[in-house]
Amino acid sequence: MNLEVIKTRENFIEIKKDWNALKSKLDYYTPYQTWEWNYLYWNHFGTNKDLQIVTVRNKDNLLAIFPFVIRNQFGFKILEPIGTRGTDYINILIDPIHHNEILSIFFDWFINNDIDLINMEDIPSTASYLNTLQECSLKLNLFENVNYTYCPCFSINLPDSWDSYLQILSNRAKNDIKYYRRYCSKEFKQILYIQGKSSDIDKHYELHQKSRQIKNDAGTYKSQTVKDFINEYAIFSETENMLRLVFLSLNNNIVASILGIEDANKRYNISIGYDPDYRKYRPGSILYGYDIEDCIKRRIFHYDLSRGLDAYKIRMGTKKNFNIRAIISKRMNNISEYLHLNASYMRGRDYAPSGI
Repeated sequence: MNLEVIKTRENFIEIKKDWNALKSKLDYYTPYQTWEWNYLYWNHFGTNKDLQIVTVRNKDNLLAIFPFVIRNQFGFKILEPIGTRGTDYINILIDPIHHNEILSIFFDWFINNDIDLINMEDIPSTASYLNTLQECSLKLNLFENVNYTYCPCFSINLPDSWDSYLQILSNRAKNDIKYYRRYCSKEFKQILYIQGKSSDIDKHYELHQKSRQIKNDAGTYKSQTVKDFINEYAIFSETENMLRLVFLSLNNNIVASILGIEDANKRYNISIGYDPDYRKYRPGSILYGYDIEDCIKRRIFHYDLSRGLDAYKIRMGTKKNFNIRAIISKRMNNISEYLHLNASYMRGRDYAPSGI
């Protein structure tokens, strides 16, 4: 097996076909493991980071991609995945048959380079390579710090009918859905669930920002760079029939929205928004209900509500999993110092795509 490191835009572009072919072979991939998400993310937010994509091949056969960049911070040279602190689910792409050999090669490369830390945030706890990753690092006398409950994530295994979905909810949640649907039916002559296009995305940004600002949160889309990134990704997703941008309209007023991506009969929501002027009607909850009902009709079997602990997610019949964080270093004190400095630096900052 041969290890190679991609450091240039040209080589990043050249690997696109092989990248997506490897991704498609893995049962744990999400839309965030596509070449397109990673390339666009790096293109918009990689200004202060050095590209460091580690690949492992057996002759011409691509077996692994570690989609990393190098970030220099606090005096440390940090190796971390593209999309860190702005992507719900981050993974390395690795052939399951060769986990042990590939990870041993990777860590040997790490040991022989001047990189201080590997920082891997938001790795799904279900990732098949996690145990091997830890075993290989320890065998090579590396130090690690693993937070197994770094961030909660919520998803719904959708049943085959709307009635069956209602049965998995608490009585209160079920009654709330029925009550607010009736309430809106009395107050509004026209209630529409609308599938939007990428050209409609500015309305989603507006609703998201409004719904966050009333909670004293700056919101994901305060930055034009973030909007430019999502605009480009939405256009790509639309061409692949993956984009799901849905709206709730009450008497021709758009009052709530969900931006999501679908792949392999799975939905991954990126962000939501609603108009606070209509909050007494629970527009976000109503839209979620219509959206889940539509997904069930279209045989979507997995509905992901993204990372983060929000009370409404628990009420929706979700399953709770965790993303983990693993930090690996050649020196133990590097890890403790980095965690301390990083905690202070990130305090009060939003979790959203950015260059930090």
